Amino acid sequence: ASTGAFRRTAVTTLRVVAQDALITGFTDRGLDDNFDGLFDWIGINASVNVSVAGDYLVTVILRGSNARELQKSVRQTFRVGGGSAEVLFAASDIIRDLDIDGPYAVAEVRYSQVTSDDVVPVDVRYDLGNTAPYSLGQLQRPRLRLSGTGTAVGIDFNGNSRYDRLDIGLGVVADFGGFYNFSCSLTDNNGRELGFRNGSASLSVGSNTLNL
Repeated sequence: ASTGAFRRTAVTTLRVVAQDALITGFTDRGLDDNFDGLFDWIGINASVNVSVAGDYLVTVILRGSNARELQKSVRQTFRVGGGSAEVLFAASDIIRDLDIDGPYAVAEVRYSQVTSDDVVPVDVRYDLGNTAPYSLGQLQRPRLRLSGTGTAVGIDFNGNSRYDRLDIGLGVVADFGGFYNFSCSLTDNNGRELGFRNGSASLSVGSNTLNL
């Protein structure tokens, strides 16, 4: 707002820390805890050379081809020399947050040293490469699940412009074909139950529609 010559000074403080660890790369793998043929986790093993022993916080960011990201961390004690830390990503988190087939980009790996009163960054690397081409179909999921699709159609039997029935179709995906029991309630915006149906249905492998 000055109308004449003036001088403005800006001051900041920068903290310089030693690079006590050097990130050298990563490997990845799928882990199947219950041996059912589906991965429960995807592990990103971030390798490092450590020059100062201690506790480190290791953070990895995965990015899908849709630009959505997922971040996880693990804390681990390291000795001087080469080592690695595996950061685990749950299948349910990948399905919910990335919601797309791999490969996934390892967008960031960060090592931070944990001291008694601080967490000090010691090394970070970006865009280290891609994981194996994991697909959503390889990840652990309920073997019978709603697909997220559905229809609702009002039926007027006598032509008086008032609906006598509401026909609902729910999309269901089954990994195994067979007969299934179901129950379903219809509620209003306040959670009050308006109707209830139960029964059984024959479902084939893949996408099905449950008609209520």
